[in-house]
Amino acid sequence: MSVSSINSTEFIQMQRTGKVTLCVDVRTPAEYLGGFCVESKNLPLDQINPELLVQLIKDSTLTDNQPVYLMCQAGKRAQMAADKLKGKLNNPLVVIEGGMNAIPEDLVKAHKKAILPLDRQTQIAIGSLVLLSMIVGTFVNPAGYGLAAFVGCGLIFAGLSGTCLLGMLVAKMPWNKA
Repeated sequence: MSVSSINSTEFIQMQRTGKVTLCVDVRTPAEYLGGFCVESKNLPLDQINPELLVQLIKDSTLTDNQPVYLMCQAGKRAQMAADKLKGKLNNPLVVIEGGMNAIPEDLVKAHKKAILPLDRQTQIAIGSLVLLSMIVGTFVNPAGYGLAAFVGCGLIFAGLSGTCLLGMLVAKMPWNKA
């Protein structure tokens, strides 16, 4: 089926009027538990596949012509999930632009155990690696500066491709699993 997008304002109106039947949040389980949209189901991007989504659709009241809404923190991972599922389902896929960043607090539930969002964890990891490389390069061996160059290349790759390998690694850490 088709893939389209919806802006957050339209989604919020549909959510408040009960027109959203199935919203799939593709963030990590820890991010999801930190705050999730009312009535959404968590199916992390690294685990999403057509079979699991078909099962979620069967468990819901969704019919074949009703859309499955895909959400993440800002929209990038939801688009990646849509690309991964495109043409493999009977239901249309709709990416929510702006993701959780655009959802008002009255539509967000949270569990008590909150964890830092994935992008902030990645920023902390990158900053720590750069600081470590500067310390090693200054006080131990100038070859330590190579780590900073490697991290810089990773940031350039992430910016050009829209894919952050370190972010994917951080998402697999034990504290990011439910």
